[in-house]
Amino acid sequence: MIAKILPCWQAKRQIISALGTNYQKSKCMIPYFQALPVAQAMPSFEKTPGEPKLTDLFSEEMEERMRAEGHLFSRRTSVPIAGARQVEAEETVETIVKEFKEDTRLAKVGDWVVTGSTGEQFKNTDAEFHENYEQDESGQWLPKEKSVLVLPNPTGEPIAIIPPWANEENPGPQRGDEHCFIVFVLSPQGDFTDNRYLIANEDILHTNYTEVV
Repeated sequence: MIAKILPCWQAKRQIISALGTNYQKSKCMIPYFQALPVAQAMPSFEKTPGEPKLTDLFSEEMEERMRAEGHLFSRRTSVPIAGARQVEAEETVETIVKEFKEDTRLAKVGDWVVTGSTGEQFKNTDAEFHENYEQDESGQWLPKEKSVLVLPNPTGEPIAIIPPWANEENPGPQRGDEHCFIVFVLSPQGDFTDNRYLIANEDILHTNYTEVV
């Protein structure tokens, strides 16, 4: 059983390696965290027309490229997020940036829907929300400090990733166009964490992060 044998990042790498660039939207994109037999976890996939290339952010090549070419940024902690509301009834949240659908997630009661700097919306669980944001005296929600390495999409074409928030109800993928940025969140010691995702464009990056020079 993959989920019982391999750590999460190793299982992700094994599944993505098995898929290569061929996949389709289905629950089969999530076996790396489910206790499924290998035969079920690695079916044959056919690429859906128009879908971007599935990119492995845990590959040695990507990690080496991030170390060599990634730019260090820190989260802007003084700029309040545009909005946040706690979910009172189950709903589907689509993250759309400039008409590009980046992600679709199911939000349950108690989760949060966050509005980003360009009006895009995305879901956080209650734990994720309070890990990422804190409320000031005026009631506004401010991002908490974190450091990230950022790499412009090196492929020159749209890509898709299995995001860190993927689960059975929200299998992903997260998508980005040729102008997106790949982000690795760093630990306090400066090591790569498993928190790796995409930022849609340069405007969102520089609105929310400051480059460390």
